[in-house]
Formats: sequence, C-alpha cells, structure tokens
Amino acid sequence: MTQDSYVEMPSQEAFQRVADVAQETRYSGIREVLTRWGNWAREQPRVGYPKFSAGMGQNPVTDKVAMCSDEEGLVIDKAVLALKGYSEEHFKAIVSKYVVGATGKGAAEYLGIPVRQYYITLSSAEMALSVALLTTVSIFEA
Repeated sequence: MTQDSYVEMPSQEAFQRVADVAQETRYSGIREVLTRWGNWAREQPRVGYPKFSAGMGQNPVTDKVAMCSDEEGLVIDKAVLALKGYSEEHFKAIVSKYVVGATGKGAAEYLGIPVRQYYITLSSAEMALSVALLTTVSIFEA
C-alpha cells in the first residue's frame, strides 16, 4: 500500500462483525475469519502480500469460502500487521497459511523450521490474533 493512498478507518460495526465471527466458535472461528481475510488479501493488489508459489503447496481455493468485506479486511489486516511487529515468524506463518495457501510442510520449509514447530507457531499466531481482535472490540465498547 502506498503512503499517498487514502484508506478510510473501519467502523466500529466492522470491528464488531469480525469479533462476533471470531467468538462464535472460539478457536475455529478465528480460522474462518482468517480464511475469509486470506481470500480478501489475495485479491487486493494494494495490500502487497505474496502470491501463490509453486514450492509452497496447493493453490488456495477462493470460491469455496466467501471473502470478507473491504472494511472487515482492513480490521483483520491491521491485527495481522500488528502481529508482524511482535513476531516476524508468527506473521509469516499466518500469511503462508491463509494468503499463500501453503501446506504445512511447504510453509515449514519456507520458514526453515520443523513442521511440528510450524504448527505450534501457527496455532500461537491464530490465538494471538483472536485475542487482539476481541480486545479491539472491547476498547470500542468502553
């Protein structure tokens, strides 16, 4: 995203919609949120995430799962970018899974870590994003 492009701040309702989906089924809810965000991010040329790479596994299927709205995508994108500031490895695990659509083995090889460690990192990143999204909503409610 270029610095001179204007992006409107997502509304409180967008934050609430994302949090509602994330909270519905707890752990699997964040996976649905991230899958929808990954489909959205893959289709947004201005976001700048990597495209599918042949060495990373299977090409993600975008037509089986809906994309989130632009407003919701921006909410989730902000949380994912905040995760990058915390841990580059966690950020790369999320992007490789949800945007690139890499298999566990392909992502682990890309990150240079064992497959088991990749899944631990991915799980930790998903949980951190779930908490971040739910916390963001509670800040608006105060």
